[in-house]
Amino acid sequence: MKCNGKKVVTLNNFHWNENACADKTEYEKISMLFQLQQSYVERTKITFSIVLLRWHPTCRFPDMPSSEQYNLLYDYISKQVRNSDTVFRDEQCKTIIIMLAFSGTQEGRHFLHRVFNAANHMLKDMIGNASPAFVATVSEIANAHCTLEEVLETSIGYLDKLETQPPNAVLPIEQFAKFDTELLKVSIIEENTITISILKNLFSNMQISNFDLQVQTFADGYEFLQSNWYRSGHTHIVLVNDILPRKNGIEIMNYLRSLPNDEKYIIALMSKRASEDAIMYAFDNGADAYFSKPFNLKLVETQIKNIVRRLRQ
Repeated sequence: MKCNGKKVVTLNNFHWNENACADKTEYEKISMLFQLQQSYVERTKITFSIVLLRWHPTCRFPDMPSSEQYNLLYDYISKQVRNSDTVFRDEQCKTIIIMLAFSGTQEGRHFLHRVFNAANHMLKDMIGNASPAFVATVSEIANAHCTLEEVLETSIGYLDKLETQPPNAVLPIEQFAKFDTELLKVSIIEENTITISILKNLFSNMQISNFDLQVQTFADGYEFLQSNWYRSGHTHIVLVNDILPRKNGIEIMNYLRSLPNDEKYIIALMSKRASEDAIMYAFDNGADAYFSKPFNLKLVETQIKNIVRRLRQ
């Protein structure tokens, strides 16, 4: 169902603390949407948030039945969300649940601040002299491990406790906001032991958000291919010298680019040659970066971090 162009879903008589759901079809839709959002988070590291909202116990509308008060809140919130957001509700707990796409805790708090501030004006004709008051939680979802049931059961529990607090309290729930750490492989293929030591030290101490770097070194391309270190689905940075005793940098680059899912390889060619022709040849054959020796380590670090960041976009 849509309300003013917004997605609105009703979960009739569904209680999040029970396994049984009276409306399995609607629950499956919401669960699927939750999982789709999690997949997007896993791929892009752009979070979403689950907001739970209900009237504060001090908010009383003497001339309005409780069911109408709940429907009033539901209709009001449905008009406040963006087209990318979804509103649904828990009938038993009298709670409005909002899935805010592309939003973290801060965006969720801003949304609720706007909702709270606009309530007096927007609801004046319906509630008369009554003063609207709410309680709310915001859960930022930053990983694919938590389940919809865990998020909602946790939020409902905190929401119940907030009813003893002053009106318009908002509680951020942080336990689902930690990103998963992803393995990032780094291969340094170089015969010069000093260069190997410098680069290994650089990457062993490099900090890239949400990645755990594992570094391996190889004396030439043949040793690299024999190791099978490159055979995995992980993102893989390959720094390779263009001239090597066995299997040079161009041969390694051509081989990796011939493999399925070759986009997982970030290939940086290292060379003493700094001519425009040499650089263009490397990029034309699949290099993501080109470092002329002697190279600036800060430049190497910055370029590699920028390439990894763009993978998330």
